Parts: sequence; structure tokens; C-alpha cells
Amino acid sequence: MKKTTRLTLLSLLALLACAASSLAAPETPASGDVQHDGDPTPFTEGIQAWSAKDYDLARSIFTENAEKGSPQAMTALGYMYAGGAGVRKDLKLAVHWYRMAIAAGEPYAMYALYELMKADSSLEDKPGEALELLKMAVAKDLSAAAHEYYHVLNNEQKTAEAEAFLKKSAEEEQIWAMTALGAKMCDENASPQDVSAGLELLKKSAAKGDVTAYFIAGRVEKRRGNLDEARKLYAEAEKQDYAPALYEQGRLLLDENKGPEAAEQLVKAAEHGYTGAYILLGRMYENGHAVKKDLAAAARYYKQAADAGDAAGCNELGRLAELGLGAEERLCPLCSRSRRGQCRSPLQSGPHGAERHRHRQKRRNRP
Repeated sequence: MKKTTRLTLLSLLALLACAASSLAAPETPASGDVQHDGDPTPFTEGIQAWSAKDYDLARSIFTENAEKGSPQAMTALGYMYAGGAGVRKDLKLAVHWYRMAIAAGEPYAMYALYELMKADSSLEDKPGEALELLKMAVAKDLSAAAHEYYHVLNNEQKTAEAEAFLKKSAEEEQIWAMTALGAKMCDENASPQDVSAGLELLKKSAAKGDVTAYFIAGRVEKRRGNLDEARKLYAEAEKQDYAPALYEQGRLLLDENKGPEAAEQLVKAAEHGYTGAYILLGRMYENGHAVKKDLAAAARYYKQAADAGDAAGCNELGRLAELGLGAEERLCPLCSRSRRGQCRSPLQSGPHGAERHRHRQKRRNRP
């Protein structure tokens, strides 16, 4: 599946604030300093206004800073207008502010405009401009752009070039690349030497703050039979409420026949967005696997999966209903009926093609 590396507005604003910190006026002038009347309100106050949902004030502060030449403020304005974030959506204004920031050398604007042009090629001044912008951001050492460029190379089936770029990025200790390369080196068919080297790379990336690296390393250690080490790695990811790690901890506890503890972990995983955990919980209670058999509880968990948009929950509810095992008819919120075999939601079988695809993608969390 094609991947992309997107920046949310808040993460973008935080990054821009870091970039602008050496340029922005202090929020409180130091003793003896005087903030002149002509100085713009500090950019960071615009971020604070945005966080407080005072969008008019945020836009005003960003505009004030942009007109004074701040590329970070120009980029923030571009992002607001591109997505209609607190303002009326206006792609022309978004492109205008992004181009102003790019002219001042702002890499985040290069990447943001690339994303916009990738979604709407009519915004390009010339064919291929989006890719040129992405390469410019990569040249500015923007990690998110480098990650995206790696996926672009893979999607264009430029395998050798993608591999070389990945290795180069990992050597530069870009966290995303260390994790991606470490995961590739730990492939099931890899040699023990490659797996050991891959694990070392994953753990190095994890130590730099990549929660995904902890999780991948945990799965590798589990596959190798090092369950204690796997638990330690999952526990590190669990500290950041990483749902897949919570799920895997639950699976490990289930393998040890510790049903109540497993159920507790799986509920946490489900509450953090891993809907497949609800399916596993339902099957545990339906079959009495490590917990007391409880068909009503099983139906409740299947329904929670369906409520979260997982068609597998609807399917399991339908199966229970047809067998008369603890589920009532018309429980499914997706299709308003319980049917064995598949969810009968119009998202699955109606004319809503894009919605149907989105609904099917929800099944990716199934255990």
C-alpha cells in the first residue's frame, strides 16, 4: 500500500516554532530590553492562539509576522489556507504563501507545497514541479521529506535507487531510515547475522525516540523465541500508549493462559484504536479461551468493533445471531442487520465506491 508522510498543522507549527526560535522576539523582554512598537507579536503566540482555538488571533499574528518577512509564519498561513484550518479554504492563497516561504528557503514550505501539488497537479506551474519541491526539501535535510522520497522511489519501482537512498539516510542517523532499514534486515528470510545487525539498528532508532522501532524489535525478538526481551521492548512502546504493542502484550499473556491480564491489555489496545483487539476479546469470551465463557460479553466486544467501523465485528455479530448465541438481530451500526458471512452495509456493497474502500481498509486491524 502506498504510504505518505504528512505533517499535521500542530506538528508543523511546533517545528516552525523551533526553527524560528532564534529569530522570534522573546515573549517577555529580558531585563533592560525594550520591545519596540514596530516589532511583530512573537510567532509562538500565534501557535498558542491556534492551540486555544482562537483562529482569528492566530491568523492575525501569522500574517503580521509573514508581512515582516518570517518564512515560518508564511508557511503556517499556507497550511491554514490549504486545509481551511480556521479560515476559509483558499488554495491560491495557500500556494502564494508557500511560494513566498520557499523563496526565503523554508524547507517545510517546500514539503507542504509538494503535498498540495501531489493531491492536485493543476496547482503545478509545470509538470514535475511537485517532485522538484520534494527533492529541494530533501536537500535541506528535512527528515519527513526524505521519508516520503523513499516511498516515491519505491512506488516508481526504482528499487536499487530506493535501497541506496535508505542506506544513506540510515547512515546519517535519520530515525525513520534506521527503523525502515532495521526492519528490512530482520526479514524472516534474513540470515542470523543480518537479523542481529537489524535489531541493533532498531534498538538504536528506538533509543532516539521511535516507538515503532520498539514494537518491530519486540516482534522480531518474539519470533526468535526471546519472549522476555520482547516483553521489555513492548513495555517501552506501551509507555507511549502504542496500541499494537498493547495488543501484542495481550497476546503474550493469552499464550500464557493469563486470561484476565490478557483481557485488560487488549481492552487498552482497543481503546487506543486497535479494533482487532475487540475481535480477539470476543473470540476469547465466545470460546472460553483463558476466561470464563460469556456469549453476552463476546457479542458486546464484537459490537464495539463494529461501532469502531470494523466490518469483522458486524460479521461476528451476524454469525452469533444466526446461531442464536448471545447476539440480537439488527445490532450492527454499519448495516443495521446481523448477517452471517459479510457486513451488509451500503459501504460494502452500494454505489459509494470511495466509502466502500475506506470501510474495507478498516479490516487491517484484524488479528
